[in-house]
Amino acid sequence: MNGAVQHFEAAYAAALQAHVRAASETSLEAGYEIGRSALVDGVSILKVVEFHAGLLTELRTTDAHSDVDARALEFLLQTLAALDVATRGYLDGTRRYAQQRARADELEEANAFRRALVESLQDGFFVADADGTIIEANQALADMLGTDVTALAQPWPYSWVASRKATPPIELPEFLRADGGRTTLRARRTDKAAVWLAISSRRITAPHARAPLFVGTVRDVTLDYAAADLARRLARTSTVSEVVTAGLAGLSSAAGAQRAAVALWDPPDPHAKVFRTDIESDWDGLPEPVREALARCRTDRTGADIIDAGRGSVAAPLGAEGMAAVWLDFRHRPLPTPALLTTLLGQYHSALQRARDYDQARLTSLTLQRAILGAISLPPGFAVLYEPSVAPLEIGGDWYDALPLADGRIGVIIGDCVGRGLAAAAVMGQLRSAARALFLCGLEPGALLDNLDQVARLIEGAACTTVFAALIDPAAGTLTFSNAGHPPPLLATISDHVSLLESARAVPLASFDCERRPQQTIALDPAATLVLYTDGLVERKGASIDDGIHAVVELLHGASRHSAQYLVDTIIREVRPDAGYDDDVAMLVYRQAPAPLVISRRATAGCLSDVRHQVGAWLRTAAVPDERIYDIVLAVDEALTNCIEHAYHDSITESLHVRGTAASGRIQIEVTDTGRWKTQTDTTIRGRGLALIRALANTAEVASDDTGTSVTLTFDVAAVAS
Repeated sequence: MNGAVQHFEAAYAAALQAHVRAASETSLEAGYEIGRSALVDGVSILKVVEFHAGLLTELRTTDAHSDVDARALEFLLQTLAALDVATRGYLDGTRRYAQQRARADELEEANAFRRALVESLQDGFFVADADGTIIEANQALADMLGTDVTALAQPWPYSWVASRKATPPIELPEFLRADGGRTTLRARRTDKAAVWLAISSRRITAPHARAPLFVGTVRDVTLDYAAADLARRLARTSTVSEVVTAGLAGLSSAAGAQRAAVALWDPPDPHAKVFRTDIESDWDGLPEPVREALARCRTDRTGADIIDAGRGSVAAPLGAEGMAAVWLDFRHRPLPTPALLTTLLGQYHSALQRARDYDQARLTSLTLQRAILGAISLPPGFAVLYEPSVAPLEIGGDWYDALPLADGRIGVIIGDCVGRGLAAAAVMGQLRSAARALFLCGLEPGALLDNLDQVARLIEGAACTTVFAALIDPAAGTLTFSNAGHPPPLLATISDHVSLLESARAVPLASFDCERRPQQTIALDPAATLVLYTDGLVERKGASIDDGIHAVVELLHGASRHSAQYLVDTIIREVRPDAGYDDDVAMLVYRQAPAPLVISRRATAGCLSDVRHQVGAWLRTAAVPDERIYDIVLAVDEALTNCIEHAYHDSITESLHVRGTAASGRIQIEVTDTGRWKTQTDTTIRGRGLALIRALANTAEVASDDTGTSVTLTFDVAAVAS
């Protein structure tokens, strides 16, 4: 018995016993590799079957497994697979050998047989030396690269290797000398098409050879690689726009297209929305042949799936719904195989359909969420925001409310129910309605949460809901609050001091017994800013919630210089994670009315800029929306200009005064002087100032007497939540 047979028998016996004990894909793969080794080492099929039969008899007596025969047969067939390929190739090669024998008498019989065997392999085959120089290759490998067999005999690096980047990254000679294994190379055919080749190799020692040789098989895995690459790109997408842009780039790259475009139809619009990889375009901007090919994909889906769009380009429908089609331009580049293109288009269509379903379900969910929250008219000084999470799709249980009460106070509440989806939204809707009713009954925050706790115990899924409830008295400048396990609100003063309201805390609703929930009353200084939020704003995976709260605190420095809506927009933008919020966010910001505005200046044109700046800054402390601030400042500026030009046109020693108040969603500003305005008919310079003032203000009253003139302007600035 020679060494090769002994090696085969030892390996086969160990692998078969392992497969019988625990059959798996790995154990079957071991059988296939043993078959390949037997082929290289010259072990015959008869020898394999004979040895298997003897080993099976022994296993029946020693192994009590009930599936010994079935598993042994499965393993034998896997081992014989490689030998079967070789045998079939051998028979084909033998026939070809007989036909060519007359012309190949000078060839040695062994060499002719080996060559026939190599050519019969379905996979590519090569022989290389330790430096990676290819000594011999078969026609199958040449066909993969679109070249002649003789052109493959060359040293490393080969001319057809498009990139020396491998998986794992290793130079081929080093890979071979390391006893081979498996690797992947990106190659370029002679027609410039890119292909991915999976290489498996092993070391052999030829008789009388001074150095070892390496034999390898090569398999074209372009289809597998392209499909996997496109799948990775699409796996990171959710919405239709994400799938269209990322998928189109991935499809173009995987198929080797020079340019690509996708058309999406949204009935009843006859024109499609177009996305391209090279330039921005609309439907009319596409060349006429491309539009015709895409339109045919939509209307005529009974013919070929892939349509010739002319000039080396093709078009294909994305699904049978007639809602999308893709155009690929392969000008000056080779067309991919139909199998590759069909596989990639199928992946793209599946991802696009999934994204459409996602967008529709998300829109439905968000519509329901906003319907439950409702569009409320906010009391003066408030700004709110609800930001849905990016993923997962389900809506959440966050809510807020700001409810004006009969005694002039404002009931404020923010909460977060546990869980997601319709169940959480249903719980949220019931608790929000109950809280509104309790506010209208005149309950203080502590008593309100006591009663809301009892309501929560009757609602399935309401356990551990966190709530912050408060009563704001704008006239008295006080805040009375109670907290049921909710993240602490933030209070910023006009002096830039930011504090966390961590007192008056108790457990979440419907969690543990709480005899009486605490509450506390604190002062709200003029222009103070109160920020309520849910945990989605400040919680991050792998980070402390304190870090998230600190980030919001930093953004509140200088809060009094900006409107409440500006603060909402800034906070939600600045603390947003790169991947978007993974939990719903509700936020409510309240700005206490500032102290009255009082300005006195000598009536000169040079004072106007400073007064405009002071009025604008004061309006921001009153939480006036930025777009309304511009109107108010312009109206006040016109009144000031009239004072200077018309009341004091003969004097520069007089003064003007500006006084402003903010209350109940209304700004009132009074501009007074000690002169007398010209009438409009006397005006030679401006003349239209009073008309502009009346257009900008809700009301404008001008009063004059012997002591001077006063202009009283009022502006409604109540906000509406969206």
